[in-house]
Amino acid sequence: MNGSPQTVDELNDLPVKTVNGATIYMKDVAHVRDGFSPQTNVVLSNGQRGVLMSIYKTGGASTLDIVDRVKKMLDYIRVHSRRAAHLHLFRPVALRPRFHPGVIREAIIAACLTAIMILLFLGIGRAL
Repeated sequence: MNGSPQTVDELNDLPVKTVNGATIYMKDVAHVRDGFSPQTNVVLSNGQRGVLMSIYKTGGASTLDIVDRVKKMLDYIRVHSRRAAHLHLFRPVALRPRFHPGVIREAIIAACLTAIMILLFLGIGRAL
């Protein structure tokens, strides 16, 4: 486009809004620069440096469906990668409830304890 900035410094001079005849520029509300934020962590997997990529769901997406799709994509990348890449899921949080055998038992215990507390606080226990 004709009005596009050619350098990163020109992005700071882009007008954002005009209020009472005064123009507010990007440099007034932010600082645009070409670079990365400083590294604040190191990822190690079995003593080897690695890369961590967190995946979060949005909206009405199914968490379990996303985990299944990520697993399929990892398998696809393993098969089609030219280099030997070691890809694995560190902590699939969404899988814990699906495979933990005591979840239903714990839910029933929690529901019973909640019911008992409600009965006690409402005073129904005094009437019995």
